[in-house]
Amino acid sequence: MSNVTGIFVKGMHSVVDGRMETFKYIMTIPVLFLVGTTISGVFFSEKISDLGKKYGIYLIFLGFFLTVSTVLFRGKNYFLYFLALITGMQNGMYLNYKGIICRTTHMTGTITDLGAAIGNILVGNRKSRENTYKLYYCFVNIGSCLTGMVAGGMTYNQFQEQGLYLPALGYIFMGLTCFKNKKREVC
Repeated sequence: MSNVTGIFVKGMHSVVDGRMETFKYIMTIPVLFLVGTTISGVFFSEKISDLGKKYGIYLIFLGFFLTVSTVLFRGKNYFLYFLALITGMQNGMYLNYKGIICRTTHMTGTITDLGAAIGNILVGNRKSRENTYKLYYCFVNIGSCLTGMVAGGMTYNQFQEQGLYLPALGYIFMGLTCFKNKKREVC
């Protein structure tokens, strides 16, 4: 869903094959992802430097929205549209952690940051401590993503779309954690 390039490729293949209904269905996904990131851009119009109330409210909203969407629309073709919107909203949550922009729905930026940090270390960049930290962050982020993919796949295999209640609870739990740790610095 967050792999917009792959979705564009599938969309263009459907045009080449003359499947215009499929094209419309597929291309609605990145549009709704964009709408989701736009909503986040409105909500987080300035740099977020702590996991405070605003961040918590947003996460709790995402949890409830995912729960309601799953209850009302699972099993329907357009359910994917709600997931695209929610994923965009999650990915658009601007969070800067020690100079690294955190994105949670895809790894393209993390792989880019990892490669740049490795390149800087290889040429002996003066900021090697900062680059070493970026290496650590990127490896942890990639490992967390891979672990989440495995857990998500196993959950889906066991529970299908009902497995989405687990990440919905995760959003709500993390949102409540933000209230508890009001001013926990992340930058």
